[in-house]
Amino acid sequence: MESLVLELQRDALDKNVSTTDLLRKALVVARKLNVTDTVEWITNELNGYPSGVEVPDYRKIRGELKVFNPYHGWQPLFFADTKQADLLCVRATSQSISELEQIVSGDSDMAYVKFPKDLEKSLMERMEVPLEPAVLIAKTRIHGLLDRVRNSVLEWALQLEEKGVVGEGMSFTKEEKMQAGNLTFNVSSIGNLIGSMTGSQIQQNTRDSSQTFQSPLDLDALSKLVSQLRKELQTAEIAPDGKTQVAADLSCVETQLRAPKPNHAVIRESLQSARSILEGVVSSTVFQGLLQALSAFR
Repeated sequence: MESLVLELQRDALDKNVSTTDLLRKALVVARKLNVTDTVEWITNELNGYPSGVEVPDYRKIRGELKVFNPYHGWQPLFFADTKQADLLCVRATSQSISELEQIVSGDSDMAYVKFPKDLEKSLMERMEVPLEPAVLIAKTRIHGLLDRVRNSVLEWALQLEEKGVVGEGMSFTKEEKMQAGNLTFNVSSIGNLIGSMTGSQIQQNTRDSSQTFQSPLDLDALSKLVSQLRKELQTAEIAPDGKTQVAADLSCVETQLRAPKPNHAVIRESLQSARSILEGVVSSTVFQGLLQALSAFR
């Protein structure tokens, strides 16, 4: 009968074995070896981190600040204070590995994390049009988290073998248990990355599940239109905050237009943000014509 440690190594290398099943086998090994710190980590990963317990750094995931518009779906949320925005973009998750595996198995490429109610209220109070904020997370980030856990199990199993701890079948000798207890298991420093942070809940991005066809952008025509908008913006009668926001949106578009591979999704989001501010605020015939032209780039 093959040893549990060697089975653990093999399963860690097999992508057909789920991370949840891998952790269950790792828990058997850790419990039989009486390695309490490893047992605690595996248990938290399997069951989710308890409330009030700070999660490891690899569970702190960076995303994009968005607000949910019931008519247009997720829209960018901009902050004048870039440091505050940077802090808000990082969210932690305390969910069990099986929940995270279920989330990444969905059709959408994105998931989202809602803010705590008090923080959500504070953010919405500062918006001209109060919309529910959240952090949208690419599922590739969650895949990275799952891989980090899998790699940690593999590294631990390899260290056990290096120390001569392989076991026979489902059993380990007294000497093997002593050797296992001498190993230092360190999956992540739990340093104060962004202050004290307990886990949030990642959710499936099903709120904006409708599909629409988007034609390719005419980047040359868009470049000319953005230049015209920026010129007219200088004399437009718009509140300073609104004018600053539109200018920032146009700068974002211009940056993408200069990029070797412009991100069309970012361009569309920035144009939509600028358009939502300008509509109903600017009444000049020239600006209305520009807004009409802008609508072609949705």
